[in-house]
Amino acid sequence: MFPIFQLTLSVILFTTLSLSLPVHPAQNRAAPKSRNSLDHLEARLSSSISGSVHKRDPGATIIINGSPTTLSDVDRSKYTPLKRQQVVATPGTTDPGAPTAAAPANPVATAGAMNTTDQIAGGTYQLLDMYKGKDFLNSEKWQYWSDSDPTHGSVNYQTMEAAVEKKLAFVGDDGTVTLAVDDTTALGDGENRDSVRISSVKKYDSGLFIASFSAMPYGCSVWPAWWTVGDNWPNQGEIDVLENVHNANANQYTFHTGDGCTIQASDDMTAKLNNEQCAVSGGSDNAGCGMVDTANPNYSYGKQFNEIGGGIFAHLWNDKGIQIWHFPKTSIPDDITAGRPNLANWGKPAAFLPNSASCDTGTHFKGHNLVIDTTLCGDWANPTYSGAGCPGTCSDAVKDPKNYKTAKWNINYIAVYSAGGGSTGGNSSTAGTKVKTGTNPGALAAVVSSPVVSEPSALLTQRFVASVAEPTATMSSVTVATGDPR
Repeated sequence: MFPIFQLTLSVILFTTLSLSLPVHPAQNRAAPKSRNSLDHLEARLSSSISGSVHKRDPGATIIINGSPTTLSDVDRSKYTPLKRQQVVATPGTTDPGAPTAAAPANPVATAGAMNTTDQIAGGTYQLLDMYKGKDFLNSEKWQYWSDSDPTHGSVNYQTMEAAVEKKLAFVGDDGTVTLAVDDTTALGDGENRDSVRISSVKKYDSGLFIASFSAMPYGCSVWPAWWTVGDNWPNQGEIDVLENVHNANANQYTFHTGDGCTIQASDDMTAKLNNEQCAVSGGSDNAGCGMVDTANPNYSYGKQFNEIGGGIFAHLWNDKGIQIWHFPKTSIPDDITAGRPNLANWGKPAAFLPNSASCDTGTHFKGHNLVIDTTLCGDWANPTYSGAGCPGTCSDAVKDPKNYKTAKWNINYIAVYSAGGGSTGGNSSTAGTKVKTGTNPGALAAVVSSPVVSEPSALLTQRFVASVAEPTATMSSVTVATGDPR
């Protein structure tokens, strides 16, 4: 009897102790479902990416030395778990799959030095969209124009499938995206050369746009451009951020509008104004109000841009107007690299179209797609070909593939932030995530390091903006006015 009683007592004690132990979250199938997407964030200062964050939000972004990467693209076997931290969601923020916002540039130092406060992650400029790598080969984010060139260039623009098959659009081993002109096919008289033109699916009515390129196209007959444009050209405007022709040694910034927009030379910008009239006149005068970069030395275009490894073009479009900056790779501001733009550090813009009585930018610029293309000859490069010192004729140049070895874009990323000081993009919400900073348990203190970069200064970011509506128009349905320089 005694042994049986002793055994029974042991079983009761064991059962009681077992029930009193905490249940591991992974075993608690009845755990609440409405958990914040950072509840699984596990961080240690010497480590990097959380497997649980990766599984819950594979689209979350880390910014490594200014070059964003989604968690789904990272080899997580190289990283160790992160310590759990707390993020408090702003009421109304309901979409854990929306774009990301950057954490403080040095969140560990910030957490240790500051008193507890509520801050909107990312400061004045909230990160809305990040385009990088395979995003440029995603038809839900970028469309490939395959119609004839509106600027009458000697090109055959390719569909995405054709561009990939012909290796005119691809992601390199280093993650950069190449968009190229065919440089292998010899052509006959009057034949067009294969090239690529892409346009973002999403439209924007304002924002801070930061584009990082490590190389751009140049050469005789080559006409590349990084620009934005509305469907109803010229009435919804056009912003030419990076554009010129042939072997130019400086970039030309240009604004195109409908009637009623002019600009005057000003000390508020550093570029030289060539034309005060931004409006397109009856479809025949497409010059727009152009201004040429005057930096010395000048690395804003072509061969010089490529020789130093490229750089960044940033433009801010808000209720104050449109400003454009160029930063050579050798002098990119630290705040851009850290993913926390601070325009107070940037100095004067190269180009500035102010919102004023002479040009209501809110009326003249609406619903813009982002565009990158390379055309050949056409309405600008053909008539200027001989004057640029190029040999023979522009049409003869198109026939020889050797002329296009340098006609390639190498894109690191394009980041789109909220406008800051003005309204945000028309299709985008500014709902944010409040991050507790300070020394309390809610402080966000995660540093993400990478074994493939020299500086462990990357930022872990988290999605925060509500989903945006996809535009219904397609590339084939875009209305192009007669004389559209695009």
